[in-house]
Amino acid sequence: SQVRTEGRNSGHTALFQTRCRNASIPPWCKPYAGQGILGTFAGLHHRAICRGHHHGLTAATQEIPSTAMNPEQIILDYETHRRALARSESNIQTEHGNLERFFAFVEQEKITQLTDVDGKLILKYQIHLSQLKNAKGILYHPQTQNVHLVSVRNLFRYLRRKNMVFCNPTDGIEFARCPKPLPRDILTVPEMELLLKQPKLKSPLGLRDRCLLELLYSTACRASEVVKLDLTDINAEHRTMLIREPKNGRDRVVPCGRLGWHYLQRYLTECRLNFVEKDEQAVIVNSRGERITRCGLLEILQRYARMAGLKKK
Repeated sequence: SQVRTEGRNSGHTALFQTRCRNASIPPWCKPYAGQGILGTFAGLHHRAICRGHHHGLTAATQEIPSTAMNPEQIILDYETHRRALARSESNIQTEHGNLERFFAFVEQEKITQLTDVDGKLILKYQIHLSQLKNAKGILYHPQTQNVHLVSVRNLFRYLRRKNMVFCNPTDGIEFARCPKPLPRDILTVPEMELLLKQPKLKSPLGLRDRCLLELLYSTACRASEVVKLDLTDINAEHRTMLIREPKNGRDRVVPCGRLGWHYLQRYLTECRLNFVEKDEQAVIVNSRGERITRCGLLEILQRYARMAGLKKK
């Protein structure tokens, strides 16, 4: 019995050493290569414990993943996967920026292998996020920090399913606590009327801006929803608008108020054609005749708020 066992182990050792010569394996497997297949599993198991990701031998017994670090290709493949899951384009672009920042941090830490990203590095990245400041010199809000970490967590879930990593290093991470204060800077009716009167209706851009402000006020739509409005979304018979691809993913039909509808019709008939030079379906366009962006819309709002002397944000 002992002879048969030793023979079996020696056969496993020879087989594993042959595969090591014919295949590219991570360098951290080599110290265990001469200890037989059971010794190799023990080495993988020990590595998982040292990294704080003890999941038993099941992860180690799977096929050894490719650990090469190629951030551009990883992000590209991940975005293709997210589109296949019907995630919104804005969400994909947000994750793109978050993951680029994460891989820049990984590069600063001189990490070259995916399998070297562990829970300790994720905690260090969380501390790094808590110390970052925006363009105004203000520390990132805890919710912004959590959004970055969620993007990293989703990425490693995807990599784990593709067997590119042994485990998800973000498992068990504790997110920052986000305060939930009640809204304070709500405009009063006189302040809102003052804001609506700021655009100069004699100019095409002024009429467009008045239409934009009236739509936001009369429909209670989000800025990201108004910029997505197409001409085909407007129902002139019922004075309603179809809101497509909203934040919650559920399309809805909203009525438009009397003044909002009035300025929308004036904008479409009197000045929109002054901007559009091609077959553009967007309702609200910029001075170049292209669909206005969310950032462009927010800049318009902030400009008129300053003109009205409003200090609320």
